[in-house]
Amino acid sequence: MMKKMKYILRILTVMLGFGAISSCSDWFDINNDPTQIVSPDPSFTLTSGLVDVAYFNTDNYALAANY
Repeated sequence: MMKKMKYILRILTVMLGFGAISSCSDWFDINNDPTQIVSPDPSFTLTSGLVDVAYFNTDNYALAANY
């Protein structure tokens, strides 16, 4: 009798675990930023990329001269 109860308890625990995992499909959708651009204009993206490449490929003296 005790062995049967342990078996049923294991089955219920597994079913509860699967139910808890599968019931939260939108769990990670809480961090949507309404100010974030979803599809940016490609011309602005290219300009930003060029500025970032120039910034990260210069040394500190060149950065100080730019300011």
